[in-house]
Amino acid sequence: MTSNLSTIALRLDRAVHRLHKEANAKAVFLIGRYGQPLATAGETEMIDMTSLEPLRAGNAEGVDRPAKLMSEGEFSVLSPEEPLGNIHVSFPAKLAILVVFFDDRSSEDLVRQQVKTANLDSEEGPGLEMQLQRLELAVKPGVAPVEMTKDELNPLFGQ
Repeated sequence: MTSNLSTIALRLDRAVHRLHKEANAKAVFLIGRYGQPLATAGETEMIDMTSLEPLRAGNAEGVDRPAKLMSEGEFSVLSPEEPLGNIHVSFPAKLAILVVFFDDRSSEDLVRQQVKTANLDSEEGPGLEMQLQRLELAVKPGVAPVEMTKDELNPLFGQ
């Protein structure tokens, strides 16, 4: 189980770093269904994770509810005057929240396209959606604390 979870965590991290690079993003956050950071890339120190709390609303419904409300399953907030720039939010596999911060080095179209690409499987391996589904199967609520050690959980939470 340890190697499977480590592999999933590594693949999620690689996918987020690839998305950061290919979208010319400032920062990328992948937040799990219970609010835990799964992977981050870029200028993440400028964003307080608590500022992302409203996106998840305290539980799994924080992912499910907004995803159901939006027919496209994603949205962008364009505000180039803000210090953090523009924000694109999506809900891969309805199991996580993917937040991409970008500025004038990128564009909304490029970010949307790269998010779609990151969600798909490629020759580099399974995409974000498949990895999140595997993670969901590997770590079931109520079971994980009993079957997993702290060392096994830390990579999943970016520690």
